Amino acid sequence: MILKKLKYTLDETLFVCKVLKRLDAGKLNTLDERIKNQKIQYLAQLFKISPVYNFNLYVRGPYSPELTDNLYHVHIMDINIPQGKFVLDELEEKFLKLKKFIEDKNIRELELLTTLHWLIKVADFSKNDAKTKLNELKNPTPKEIKETFNYFEVLCKQIN
Repeated sequence: MILKKLKYTLDETLFVCKVLKRLDAGKLNTLDERIKNQKIQYLAQLFKISPVYNFNLYVRGPYSPELTDNLYHVHIMDINIPQGKFVLDELEEKFLKLKKFIEDKNIRELELLTTLHWLIKVADFSKNDAKTKLNELKNPTPKEIKETFNYFEVLCKQIN
């Protein structure tokens, strides 16, 4: 099998895999696992932990084809990813902050949150327009909308 050249170095890709693995992600067996990888990497780069990937808005929220390629590349190479702490204390602190932020969120909540963030911060929608678009794209319940905006506010405080 011929592997295409990665935009990111193998070290960067392995680092992303380590972050995902430590957050109980990084698996590729199911669609939910692959979605979880995308959402966690999106958040990890907001927390300034991982290399930055470009994300576009797709059916299940922000998605990076390059991230998918990199994860499959490492999977095919069958590389064992260690789970130990990060050497830099500052990086470990950021990681633990991210871990605490996502620990009680399911895939649907991560999908809604990252979509809302992408709409407001990347696509430059107003909060009102983002709410309308989120309703159109994801058909969330009123409770989900309220929770998502609450998570969004907490996220913005955490990453700034």
